[in-house]
Amino acid sequence: AGRAAVGLKVFPWEMGSAGHEAIEEEVRGSMATLVGGQAQDVALCPSTSYSVSLVSRSIPLSGRRNCVLVTANQMASNVMPWQRAATEAGGRLIVIPRPADWDWARSIIRFLRSREGAQIGCVALPNVHWCDGSFVDLAAVGKCCRALRVPLVCDLTQSLGALPFSVAEVQPAMVMASVHKWLLGPYGFSLLWVAPEWQERTQPLEEHERRRLGADSPAWDDLGAMGRDGYPTEFMPGASKFDGGGRTNPITLPMLA
Repeated sequence: AGRAAVGLKVFPWEMGSAGHEAIEEEVRGSMATLVGGQAQDVALCPSTSYSVSLVSRSIPLSGRRNCVLVTANQMASNVMPWQRAATEAGGRLIVIPRPADWDWARSIIRFLRSREGAQIGCVALPNVHWCDGSFVDLAAVGKCCRALRVPLVCDLTQSLGALPFSVAEVQPAMVMASVHKWLLGPYGFSLLWVAPEWQERTQPLEEHERRRLGADSPAWDDLGAMGRDGYPTEFMPGASKFDGGGRTNPITLPMLA
């Protein structure tokens, strides 16, 4: 797939063909199958730090609930955007220390149910810790988060493709995963699943024309022409509006599919 895609450089006019869009939809469908969701709820992003940065700008942190819960030594991609978001909201990170019995879920749930847990506006966790492979029971944490009405964001980079995961069981707000580990894909992609109820409340990180309503039409040069007030801004339905800007890499995308 990679060699064939590199060969397209000889015929660059074919890179924008309908086949490229079909491959994108195939990738969305594969991610949906892995998490038990729908393809229309999947976005194609360039990295997990990008995905989390996007999400962190739309999860509301305000009032008493202005802090974000993470685990000790958690991967920076799912921590640093929350540092900014919590600080801007007047809060901070709440870091759960590594438990002596390795039961992350028990420690997390205990904190969430405590008096201090009232300050948590978002829980951002992995399924498997990147330092030591310790397991976080996201189904148990998700049940607690729903009871407390706290959104759960899951970075599955270290586990998706090796461990089963179900958005129906965990019921997170968002799930993301870089593809270069257990998904055996090339560098440069993070697949982002956004729960349908969060899609209207979440804002894209970038403004571009690719996922605007009608952008897939052969007549887009006319439909999408700039007018007095600028360009058309209505999005296509679903999570594709969160795709990274620019066309997805035509050489590495087929390797991912």
